[in-house]
Amino acid sequence: MNKTLHGQVQRGTVESDQGLGMAYSQQGDSQQVGSESQLALSDTGSGVPQPAGLTAQEELLLQQLQQARFWRAQHEAVDAGETNNRPDVGIPDSWELTQGLTLHDWQQRCVDAWFAAGKRGVLKVVTGAGKTILALAIAERLQQSHRPTLRVAIVVPTVVLLNQWQDELAAHSNLPTSAIGLLGGGHGDSFSQRTRLLICVLNSAARKLPAEVTKAGVSEDLLLIVDECHRAGASEMKRVFDTPRAFSLGLSATPERENDSADDDDTADAPSDPTVDFDESVLGRKLGPVVFEMNYAEAIRVGVLPPFQIVHYGLSLGPKERVKYERLSRDITDLRSELERGGRRGLALIRWCRSRAGAANPKAVRFLSLTSERKRLLYRTDERLRAVLAILDRAFANNPLTKAILFHESIDEVMHLFDRLRESGYPVVAEHSGFPDAMRAESLHLFRQGTARVIVSARSLIEGFNVPSADLGIIVAASASVRQRVQTLGRLLRRNRAADGSEKKATLYVLYTADTVDEMIYAKADWEEFVGADRNDYFRWDSVAGTEPTPCDNPPRRPPIDETCVDASALVPGAAYPGDPDQGALYSLDTQGTIRDESGNLVKPHEQLMTLVKSYCPTGGRFKVTPRNHYVTKLEKTAEGWQAVYLGRLEEPIEVIEARRDNDHNVELTPGAPYPLVLAKGKTFSVLQRDKRLIARKVSGRVEFVLPADKLEDKEKQAALRQIQQHLVHVYAHGRPISKITVTDTGHVVYVYQNQAFFVGQAPEGADGFVFEDKKH
Repeated sequence: MNKTLHGQVQRGTVESDQGLGMAYSQQGDSQQVGSESQLALSDTGSGVPQPAGLTAQEELLLQQLQQARFWRAQHEAVDAGETNNRPDVGIPDSWELTQGLTLHDWQQRCVDAWFAAGKRGVLKVVTGAGKTILALAIAERLQQSHRPTLRVAIVVPTVVLLNQWQDELAAHSNLPTSAIGLLGGGHGDSFSQRTRLLICVLNSAARKLPAEVTKAGVSEDLLLIVDECHRAGASEMKRVFDTPRAFSLGLSATPERENDSADDDDTADAPSDPTVDFDESVLGRKLGPVVFEMNYAEAIRVGVLPPFQIVHYGLSLGPKERVKYERLSRDITDLRSELERGGRRGLALIRWCRSRAGAANPKAVRFLSLTSERKRLLYRTDERLRAVLAILDRAFANNPLTKAILFHESIDEVMHLFDRLRESGYPVVAEHSGFPDAMRAESLHLFRQGTARVIVSARSLIEGFNVPSADLGIIVAASASVRQRVQTLGRLLRRNRAADGSEKKATLYVLYTADTVDEMIYAKADWEEFVGADRNDYFRWDSVAGTEPTPCDNPPRRPPIDETCVDASALVPGAAYPGDPDQGALYSLDTQGTIRDESGNLVKPHEQLMTLVKSYCPTGGRFKVTPRNHYVTKLEKTAEGWQAVYLGRLEEPIEVIEARRDNDHNVELTPGAPYPLVLAKGKTFSVLQRDKRLIARKVSGRVEFVLPADKLEDKEKQAALRQIQQHLVHVYAHGRPISKITVTDTGHVVYVYQNQAFFVGQAPEGADGFVFEDKKH
């Protein structure tokens, strides 16, 4: 701390007889923080090393306090069980889930919007606005007005949120305790005649909820609520959407889920995955569209959130740090250039490097190692720690009752920062997923009551904790994730009153290292757009110890231009595309002139698209089509990196062929006849002109051809194979360089050329296709 702060903050003593840990009190204008046991005791001289830097006296005191707390907690739990249980009365005919609460106009509009959308959809509301109350209001109205036999499954990502939902229902509902069940976090309840609401942790819900609902026979009466629903978009959690239900409700400040890797420095300076409209995402399809949205600007306008300011500090690297950073970045860029392929770039490259195939590639392993090393370098820059201490020193000097939340991306760095602040005399606690739940809860309790004035958190605190309000926040190490930035703000911006009753104005400080990949937090999304330009102040702070911050007019970077902001009249086919190169769905054109989406689905014939793409990609390749204006672009690698090239604009959007189970008894089965494109799905085989047998497959890295027709015992199968081979020769001779054929589940052999399917013949082995060289028959 600085001298001014030391004049106001004095070390105090522990009230050990209370058995509750460190005490905190005020004496006039002075504030007692820390403890003699923490800060002033010397080594006992025993020569015995003490864990975590604690002296022998501190170890004894810690044990005494933990034992006292444990014993008191046991008695409090017994007392609570005897006196505070709600009487288990019958389940009321009309549920009241918002007792003691009055919905604001915007909340009522939100509820109305969900019902108007067909009783399904997602509420996109900023953190801190009260999404839980909105969901309870919807369930209450649904039960009272539409479905008296309603059942509700509430899916939450963490045990902490499970407890918070349980507390909200206990505080505001007229349901007895037995009507509310818990699944996950050590609980195994299920729906029954008594259990009407089931609060589930996401992991457990993904494994058990679909079967539980089916077994209980409540699917026709079920409302599925998914809190922080962007978490359910993860591949292993999508099974929760297999739950049969009548109604769906999603809650999130940022339902547009970002790839998990997007938060890593591995991808900080790499392009992101293609943009997908929310309605086409997993959450959009399973829960419904966003039916109500409240961003920060609107939340402040209607008084949901208090006024706040965001101060951005661009810090400097020291000379040695800069040399190391530049070396690491050059090596990372060189390796990325070697590892990237057409479809293996950005996040796709990172996923590949982390896959089994990447793990076997020394360059991929080194690439990941170097990006991690660069991340650790930026996390531990000297100026970052100096800036944190300087901000806290000034804040506590101005107001000794300041409450501050510090956010970091790394648990190790949280503990490093915690140790430094504790050594400096701050009343600080740490909070992250490495601690037991009880210890985490106690940290929040101490911060809430004011005993602790600073809490240092890993990203675990950003989401899922009912955090007490604070008037100062510091993002010590920033994530490139828009979702986490929004969640961070919501955790900080709780309404908070000063002693005189006036509303405190919160300040969030964002620290980044200038002229490094740290700046990508500004290229990924527009801060000014989601909080307002007048709430952002930008500074360069070249030397925390030696200079004052210098104001800047603009952020260090800006995000790429959205397609809706691109001047269409200035676009020239074949020239650079000025918009976001990563915006749009990815498609590919193969050597047969067939276009498929990223999942391999065929697209319906599109003459204009085919003309555009073949003009610029005559031998095939990948391209993108933006979702709204249907701009067609492709990426070209230049000396400066990847550059998006504009190809043209489609008059009609692309339509993907959706899989159907139609029977094909009306299909004309004449070789060369058109075949329904939607049915051209099944097993795929190669057509290789180098061998007269033509039809082949690849097994364990080797090519196997079909058995010659004369080696097949069945005469009809011989004839079928010869007919297929002859037709493929005929097709190739007439200018169609077919390299693949498909055998449908009905045994039809077809090929697709320029997004039109054609019938070849009936496979001799039906849906299995063919007999190959090493297959016994």
